[in-house]
Amino acid sequence: MLRNLLRYIDRGVGFSILVLCLPVIRLVLYQLNHKVAHKEEPKTFLIIKMVGMGDAVMVLTVVDCLKRRMPDSKIIALTTPITAGIWEKQPCFNKVIDYDILGEQKGICNLIKLVCHLRKEQIDCVIDFEPYVRMTAMLSMFTGAAQRIGFYYGNSYRKNAFTDPVELNPKVHRMKAHMELLAPLGIQMEVESLKPLLVSDQDRVILSQWLHDKEIQNEHRIVVVHPGSGERGKTRRWPEENFIALTNLVLENTDSTVIFCGSKMERDLTDSICRIVSSERAMSVAGELSIRTLAALLCQTDLFIGNDTGPMHLAAAMGTPTIGLFGPETPVRYGPFGDKNIGLYGSATCSPCISIHLGQVPDCHKQRPICMAEIKPNDVWRTAQKMLT
Repeated sequence: MLRNLLRYIDRGVGFSILVLCLPVIRLVLYQLNHKVAHKEEPKTFLIIKMVGMGDAVMVLTVVDCLKRRMPDSKIIALTTPITAGIWEKQPCFNKVIDYDILGEQKGICNLIKLVCHLRKEQIDCVIDFEPYVRMTAMLSMFTGAAQRIGFYYGNSYRKNAFTDPVELNPKVHRMKAHMELLAPLGIQMEVESLKPLLVSDQDRVILSQWLHDKEIQNEHRIVVVHPGSGERGKTRRWPEENFIALTNLVLENTDSTVIFCGSKMERDLTDSICRIVSSERAMSVAGELSIRTLAALLCQTDLFIGNDTGPMHLAAAMGTPTIGLFGPETPVRYGPFGDKNIGLYGSATCSPCISIHLGQVPDCHKQRPICMAEIKPNDVWRTAQKMLT
C-alpha cells in the first residue's frame, strides 16, 4: 500500500517538479547554495532508500564499502519506518533519519522541515538508491549537495536531478547495480557476499529466551521458512499447500525444527500452516521478533526457505544457506546473493512481469500466479536435502 501511494504521488508531483520547475529550482539552489563545485573528497554523505527491506539489506553492503574507503566520512541515512529497522544501530551509519512520510510526518509542511534539516547537515554528496522515484531525486537537489549520484533508466527525467547519473542495468543482479553507484566516487569493488547486520547482546538474550521457552536445544537443526510476501507482493507467494507439503517432507526426513517467520499481518498464514502440519517441531515466530532478533535467529539457522522478500535477503546476509522462490521476478536480478544460495525460478510465458526499474509491480491477471505454482515441493525438497547435508 505504501509503495502504491508513493508511486501515485510521485507520478504527479515528482514529474511536475523535475520537468516543469527544474530550471527555476536550479537557479534558486545556485543562489542559496555556497557549494557550487565538487569537493575533492566528500565528507558528509546522504544515503536515500525509502522502501524495500531486501534492497535496504543490500545497500548496507554498499555503505559498508563506502565507509571502509572513507572512514572519516559522516554517513546519514534517509528512510521510512518500513526499512529503518535494518539500518538502525549499524556502525557504518552515523545517523538514521526515519521519515514517516504517510504517518505522523505526512504533508508538505513536514517535507519542508525535512529539507531544512538536511540542509543544516551540510551534505556534500547524495547517493539515491531508488530506481525510479522522482520525489527522491528532487529531494537530492533540495539538500544543496554539490554532488548527487542516482539511478536513471532510458529517458527517465530522474537523470536531470543528478550531477552523476548512473544508468541502471536491469540485466544484472541488483547488488551489483547498487555497487555501481560508488563508481563516480572512484570506488570500484567486487563483493561476493552481503554485509551481515550487527546483532547486539540484547538481541541474542531475547532470542536465547525464546528458544528456551520453545524447548529448542543447541543440537537441534533449524529450518526457517517465510511463507508470506507482504501485502503488496501476494503474487510472489508460493501456494500455502506447497509450504505444507514441503514442511512435512522436512519433518519426515530430518530431525529439524521448522520455524515460520513473518510480520504480524502474516501470523494468520503461519498459524494456518502450523495447524495443518500439526507437529511439535513446527512453530511460528511471525510478529514476535524484531528484525535484529530475527537476524540473530538466522545466525543459528541451518537453512532458510522463502519467497522473494526482505527476510530472504536478510537470511543471505546473515550467512544462512538460502533457497529463494521466484516467479513474477527473476533470481537473475533479485536472487539471494552469495555462492551458497539458490534461487528457484518457476518460469511461465508471462514471467517475469515485474520491472522494478520502471516502477512496474503489476497484479497477476491469472486466477493464481501460475509461475509460482510451477515450483513443486519435491523440487524444493531435493535442493534442501543437498544444502542440509
